[in-house]
Amino acid sequence: MKKSIEKKLLLLNIEDNELNELFTGLQELFNKKRSKSIPHITLRGPYNESPSKKTIDMLHNSLIKTKLPLQIKGVDMFKNNNTYVVYLKVYQEKIEKTSWKKDYPKKKYGFNPHISIYNGKDEALANKILFFLKNENLSFECNEYSLDLHTLNSKQSKMDYQYIKHFNEVLNSNNKYAYLLKKALSISKMRYTQEEISLNV
Repeated sequence: MKKSIEKKLLLLNIEDNELNELFTGLQELFNKKRSKSIPHITLRGPYNESPSKKTIDMLHNSLIKTKLPLQIKGVDMFKNNNTYVVYLKVYQEKIEKTSWKKDYPKKKYGFNPHISIYNGKDEALANKILFFLKNENLSFECNEYSLDLHTLNSKQSKMDYQYIKHFNEVLNSNNKYAYLLKKALSISKMRYTQEEISLNV
């Protein structure tokens, strides 16, 4: 049997702990599944094999060494075939110079660095999430991020009790963004019951 090609992406991972918990919480609350990658901006790919050392060095020198802050501000949505994607907009001058997306060339699709929050086929839910996030006037500065080589087609698992426990811990933690997750619960009742979220396992 012919072995399938494991395509790869170069990501810029969010490493700020509080932002990471917030974005992960929103993603998993709205999508009702756990992701194999942490909140990120897709920089380059997909590649059929690992990118060259030259490419990795270029990204490291342009993004990681300079450590210019990521400005995460504003929310929007796009439709990709039958899938609705709600996302946070990201601004940083070096990203555009280093970005390359094989399936979405800039000349045709423009340049739109983002962190996906919802990715699904439920248009009504997507619009609810978009309205909610826009009303919150979200604006963050992130100084902690890292490069990551991610393999596509990794299996995603449905929400499990271990995550529910973690979500409950974040809700009751000193994370300054926990209030946003509490608000998000009110528009995601179609996805989870309050009893599920408050499980102490």
